[in-house]
Amino acid sequence: MLYKIVGIGNPLMGDDAFGLFVIEELKKLSLQDRAILISLPTPSPWDIYEVLAGGGFFIIVDVFENGEEGVVESFPISEIASKNSKFKTVHDININQVLDLLRLKDINIEGLVVGTKGYNFSISLELSEKLKKMITPCLSKIESLIN
Repeated sequence: MLYKIVGIGNPLMGDDAFGLFVIEELKKLSLQDRAILISLPTPSPWDIYEVLAGGGFFIIVDVFENGEEGVVESFPISEIASKNSKFKTVHDININQVLDLLRLKDINIEGLVVGTKGYNFSISLELSEKLKKMITPCLSKIESLIN
């Protein structure tokens, strides 16, 4: 199976760029035969829609407002919906709404969301020290999912 691993985030807003940093680290590994790596810096809803509407099995890497500190979490994309979702993204227009739109068009997306709790969402080109330490566990989690 060829996975599509999508990193989402704003590279100017500190920890919000976590998904982008993870994609950059994944590029250093030999995953070409198992994964397509997609970086979506500050994506519009239509950028996300275009990528997901192409189909496949996705692993979306993002940072969460909530979650347990120091833990890389994963859950099925199917659990994300605008209503009653425990997934709290830090983005103004969120992936929940894009997935709802895809479902309305009978496009079902398969995959997982992988991420961890963020701490600093102020203007910065760097991740917080706490989140830098979460890159390696996130890489390990993704590698275990695609092997």
